[in-house]
Amino acid sequence: MSQPHDSAVAATGLAHDHLDWPFFEPRHRALARELDAWAAAHVRDRHGDDVDADCRALVRALGGAGWLTHAVGGRAFGGAADAIDTRAICILRETLARHNGLADFAFAMQGLGSGAISLAGTEAQKQAWLPDLVAGKALAGFGLTPEALAVADIATEAKKPMVIFNAATSIITTKSPYIARTSMTLPQISAPMGTWAAKNGIKKVITLVADYGPGNDAEGAFKKTFTA
Repeated sequence: MSQPHDSAVAATGLAHDHLDWPFFEPRHRALARELDAWAAAHVRDRHGDDVDADCRALVRALGGAGWLTHAVGGRAFGGAADAIDTRAICILRETLARHNGLADFAFAMQGLGSGAISLAGTEAQKQAWLPDLVAGKALAGFGLTPEALAVADIATEAKKPMVIFNAATSIITTKSPYIARTSMTLPQISAPMGTWAAKNGIKKVITLVADYGPGNDAEGAFKKTFTA
């Protein structure tokens, strides 16, 4: 096994030999080292009772330290480069998750918003949103089914657009005419799996899912196509 570069040795004392892989460049190894040191000093290994407040604080901290610049494409809008570097995103998420799962979640949610705007937004949308997303002053959401369903009636009453970046229960968009989804639903993934399994002669399947919206959605769609 090859010896890790000095920059691949984390602040925790762990060596990450995968950073020696040829598709990582010196800048990626430096990014891993620098983020690991920052996270060790600024990110707690567990969150408190108020998860929402902790998540907002993490977004502000990530923005203030400059890590969210990697989630935006376009130097003109505060991005680290003109295009989002997927390798850098993988290193950032891996490193943050090792320190605190909520920190990884906070980064990922910002990226789901800023990434979509970077790739497909108008110039006006980029100017309006990306600088604040980079700075951690604007929060990208919604990411989980319960919070999206809880706010749907409020969006309707206030007549405010509500964008779903990650919450994957199929019924969410039916709860308000002001909801738009930019990602996917779990049935879109599990239904084709059921069709494929049936066509390939699989006769018996055991499913194990989370007992709430997305899990029930996924299981129901799989069963419907598998037994069709």
